[in-house]
Amino acid sequence: MGNAAGIAITGYLNSQGRYADSIIIMMIVFLSSALFTTLTIRDDETSVHPKKFGFVTATREIFKPVKGYVTFFILVSGSFMFFLGITGLSFFEYYYFQDMLNIINPASYVAFAGVAVLLFSSLGAVSFGSLADRYGRKPFLIISPVISGVATALIPFLDNFTSFVIAGSFIGLGFGIFFSVSKAMASDLAPRNNEGKYMAYYNISVSESSAIASLIYGLILATFVSSRQGFMVVFEMSALFYLFSFVLLMEFNRKNDMEIWKSRNVLGRPP
Repeated sequence: MGNAAGIAITGYLNSQGRYADSIIIMMIVFLSSALFTTLTIRDDETSVHPKKFGFVTATREIFKPVKGYVTFFILVSGSFMFFLGITGLSFFEYYYFQDMLNIINPASYVAFAGVAVLLFSSLGAVSFGSLADRYGRKPFLIISPVISGVATALIPFLDNFTSFVIAGSFIGLGFGIFFSVSKAMASDLAPRNNEGKYMAYYNISVSESSAIASLIYGLILATFVSSRQGFMVVFEMSALFYLFSFVLLMEFNRKNDMEIWKSRNVLGRPP
């Protein structure tokens, strides 16, 4: 909801040409957030006294995962592919509206579309996250790349802003479902006493995918002379990343079910 409010406010200011006001508001929000966070956690801070710490040692520990957690990294790989499909597109939304939909003031439309996507993302995270806790996470993990992938693949064939917002809302819905369910699943699978390091692996799949996807999509758009052809390839490649995510998540479910079955059989054996 905070993201949606931020996009709405800054999008409106940018559409009015008030770029300085937009930057000032962002600075105020960042500083306020840092201040409130500091005041909140200062009394709960637990002092830590590590035996020995060095940059080289810490770096080595990052790349020394605990053995026997292959399914966790399959989940991370599937998440990486999913986020490749969604995170880079927002950087080129402005130019899509301007070049493909011939919108005169794209900034305000980017803000409106962003709010719609984030609202549906919040709806998916809250509602389907609760359903996943009750009925199991795996079906929702599988269905989310299908929802977002199909909606993304259809975008190049839509010729008006309303249709784009409808498709974008489905993309946001799939993202909300996937983000909440996959993060909860990753938290459950992280090995004991290594939760922080393993959740960092998951968070890398989120952050690095944004940088890589932006580079890939930007190079594609720069390669094609025709904007229509460029955006066609971008959206279809995004849908392809969702397909790769779906395949990896199916493999994750298969291996995870096998591990659960083996553990139950071992525990069920008589001594």
